[in-house]
Amino acid sequence: MRALTFLAALACAASLSGLCAAFAHAQSISSAASIVLQLQSQLNVVALGDLSPATDPDRLLGQPGGYTSKATFHDLSFDENPDMSQPSGAVELFGGPRDRDARAASLQTTGDTIVLLGSTGLVRLFGSTGQGLSTYRSALGSISVP
Repeated sequence: MRALTFLAALACAASLSGLCAAFAHAQSISSAASIVLQLQSQLNVVALGDLSPATDPDRLLGQPGGYTSKATFHDLSFDENPDMSQPSGAVELFGGPRDRDARAASLQTTGDTIVLLGSTGLVRLFGSTGQGLSTYRSALGSISVP
């Protein structure tokens, strides 16, 4: 399954948005990954990483108060030659607004830019000091949160 997700991410990186949409409906991907696929159609977002509890570096996926799904991505507008082992950002979705707000508060000291998404999600732009913030807010305004 993860290999298929990786192949779909490669197709998305090649701007084959029709294939991305078909894949999102045909395969079981997380809600956070489906948001990354939607971002891909509007921004320079590539290389979807759909995390599992075993691959989540923060170890919050599925934990009480943690996120219910998380996906990482690379944004080529931040770096044309990104280090693919270090994502540009992540989408984190939570069971409710209280958990999302607590996570956003805990991230205030990280230096990441946080964009709230609906009532239960957030987008983290790693190490960003607001670069691209208005572009992300605009793109996220047209995205449906599952």
